[in-house]
Amino acid sequence: MIFLLFFLVADTLIFTNPRVVEDSTVNFVTEEAHVDTVSQVFNFEGSKGVFVVFQGLNLDLSQSLDLKLQGKLTESITLSAHLKDNFTYYGSDYYSKSLGDLDEIYLSVRDRRGLSLDLGKFFYEGRKLLGFEADYKNYEAVYGSTEQTRKKKVIEYRDFYDGPYFVDYGYLIVPGSVQVFLNGFTLDKANYSFDYSTGSLYFKGLRILPGDVIYVEYSTYSYAPSLFSGVRGRADHFIFELKRLNSAEGFYSGFPAEILDYLRMSGDSCASEPYRGGIRTGKGDYILQDSIYVFVGQGRGDYQVYFKFKGQGQGSYVFDNLIGGYKFVGKGNGLYEPEIDLYPPTDFLLGKFSYDGLFRFSGRMSYRDLNTLSPKDDGDNLGYDFELGRDFHTKAFDFQFNWRNRSSNFSTIDGEIDPLWGTEDKGFSHQINLFFDSKRVGTSLKSSVRVTEEKVSYLVSLVNQVGPFHAQGILSKTDTLDFKMLAGFDFKKLPSVNVQISKGSSAKAFLYDSLHGFEYLIGVNFGLDKKVSLFSKAGFNYNSDENHLSAKFFYLPEYQKTLLYSLVGTSKLVGGLSVNGSFSFVPVFLPLQEERYYPSPMGMFNYDERTGIFVPDINGGYERELVVLGVMDTTLQKSYSFGVDFDYTFVGSARFERTYSEFTDYTLISVDLRKNQLEFNWQRSVRNLSNVLNGRKTENSEIGLKFPLLKPIFLNLKYRDCFETPVNYSIWSGYLTFTFTFMSLTSGLDYTYFDSVNFPGLHLEGSVFKASDKFRVVGSYYLNFPLNSPSALPTVLPTAKRYGVNLSIKRPFGSGEFFIDGFYSKSLTATSKVRAGYNFLF
Repeated sequence: MIFLLFFLVADTLIFTNPRVVEDSTVNFVTEEAHVDTVSQVFNFEGSKGVFVVFQGLNLDLSQSLDLKLQGKLTESITLSAHLKDNFTYYGSDYYSKSLGDLDEIYLSVRDRRGLSLDLGKFFYEGRKLLGFEADYKNYEAVYGSTEQTRKKKVIEYRDFYDGPYFVDYGYLIVPGSVQVFLNGFTLDKANYSFDYSTGSLYFKGLRILPGDVIYVEYSTYSYAPSLFSGVRGRADHFIFELKRLNSAEGFYSGFPAEILDYLRMSGDSCASEPYRGGIRTGKGDYILQDSIYVFVGQGRGDYQVYFKFKGQGQGSYVFDNLIGGYKFVGKGNGLYEPEIDLYPPTDFLLGKFSYDGLFRFSGRMSYRDLNTLSPKDDGDNLGYDFELGRDFHTKAFDFQFNWRNRSSNFSTIDGEIDPLWGTEDKGFSHQINLFFDSKRVGTSLKSSVRVTEEKVSYLVSLVNQVGPFHAQGILSKTDTLDFKMLAGFDFKKLPSVNVQISKGSSAKAFLYDSLHGFEYLIGVNFGLDKKVSLFSKAGFNYNSDENHLSAKFFYLPEYQKTLLYSLVGTSKLVGGLSVNGSFSFVPVFLPLQEERYYPSPMGMFNYDERTGIFVPDINGGYERELVVLGVMDTTLQKSYSFGVDFDYTFVGSARFERTYSEFTDYTLISVDLRKNQLEFNWQRSVRNLSNVLNGRKTENSEIGLKFPLLKPIFLNLKYRDCFETPVNYSIWSGYLTFTFTFMSLTSGLDYTYFDSVNFPGLHLEGSVFKASDKFRVVGSYYLNFPLNSPSALPTVLPTAKRYGVNLSIKRPFGSGEFFIDGFYSKSLTATSKVRAGYNFLF
């Protein structure tokens, strides 16, 4: 078989530089990649692995690939390339059937004369594309497929409140895609932070003034892949651009006929209402009995049913971990309903022509089809937007005039936010903007008028700075009249004095100052109910070579009627002693999650019938997933920690951490001590998360002591106590560890106290390493075996009956090496896996 593999792949590996790629299920040792100089100007680096995988009676052919190339084609043209595809199975769903399945692929060419070309995966206008982008001087073309959608959201800022501000569900947001804008300009990341786990935005000491507009751009994962194409060019003062984003209709070809008929008959409106009920298909997971969907196994039913989270007590179904599907529990007793949001294929086209010379002109035409499968048309696909402007500049002032006219059907691919109005840029037919800046008196005036079929809206924004006096305000009229104004005096040696007034809210007077790293704001709020309240913010930062302290305090009764704070500090006291600590009481968003387990032959968990708990098992029959259902309302979370690091007679550390709120409670205490070969550690943790449905309270304590008896022999003593509802057990352990140059062996006894019974047991684990010019062997093994009633201990206990072995063998041959590695393990079930192949090394 190995020689057969050699002949199958040899012709594709002439210029590859392979190494073994590690499989997370086996303890394999990887080799470093070699760098080969193909010529004087090209550096080549990479790896290629081809191997056979045996798992039980199943056989798979698998491969891995990681290639890099960088260098010069000519004196003026440089090239770089990267191709990466991690551990994929031939002939399975995991096999990379297309370029989009590869982990990373790109080819980049640069010419100093103005030509650049990018092929593969790259970012364009905030979304990731698989395709190409070409630039030559003032011209650009791009084409590629994408599975991301770009979105925008305006942040409704609250006075002096730094966050959190909810943007979107964190699991929907593409990591690293968030950008924040202030008045149309990108905000520096030093002024904000974003928590991708909860979709929360936090500001860092940013002063938001009346009239300022903040919005967020981010990418989400698309329902269906799309094709993006565009061209852009510039000649003197003229610019032209054409962009298109259309759904890949081939994605919908595999949909059941019932869904396709529904999309065709519904027209553009089908995306506004969910599709309720199951989808009749010959390979579904559910059957229909008395108007109830019953899970019968994957591919064994007549209906494919999708469920939507509705809230506690708002649904009729729950997810059953044992069957891996949803179960009916009665109307109003569940969390889910059989519903699915359908998104039909769409087609967006946007063309633009503009001139920027003596005057400004821009014309845009848009085409938008919200359902390309349906022959029904709402007659709103075409739209236009025209803009005409002129700038006037004198020694005394700058003046700008801008007029826009657009149809109600005009749309852009990703939407637009007007940085003056702070709303999505749509819904008007005419808009006139007038901007005035005085160069002598420090006054800036912005005004805008919008005309729709129903009403006329206007907005006026004023900024004034004369000596120490400053003022900024905004007045707007849409449905109602609204205004907000801030005025005050800035002094060099005295605090800044400010007054802020807004309609429908309150008046605020406050002082602001900064002195030697200490910033504070203190003010009085005059409420509409004639109540007077204080509010304040303060911050302090101190840094030196050995000490750091950061402190923030907030008292904003308008939002939380309590003092909020955040303190972080480290200090090196004397010699080898240093301390660190943190204390905080801040508002947070917590994700609402559900713990789920799905039957899977490659799972990492097994179900223990005695305890009703899914327990970790490296070769289990279930996969675990934490499904995010939503985000809970803002809650106040308190956390504090303290730590000490020391290096005196003993080297060690001590830590204490606790975080708790209305829905969470987590505590961790740990102590580590070391002296020569003597080691001591103690750790206790308590976790109780009520924001996780099906979650359980866990308490763990562990004490360990390790010290040498003879030179190669160590004694390990350990005590563990664990409570995981409804299981409670404790374990006393004593092991001897033998360490040699080619192997290590740990053996001893465990005494487990469970269910009012003591269970003595054997413990054995170790590893072997042997290398020479002809072969290399790496192996490990483990065994836990209770001496009385082995089947009485549930698998959730670490001392329950289990054993296994891992082995890896490599032998150099020719320009590479043959290898074979695998494992066998047995706990609730027995699982084995063997992988063999050949690696070329150049």
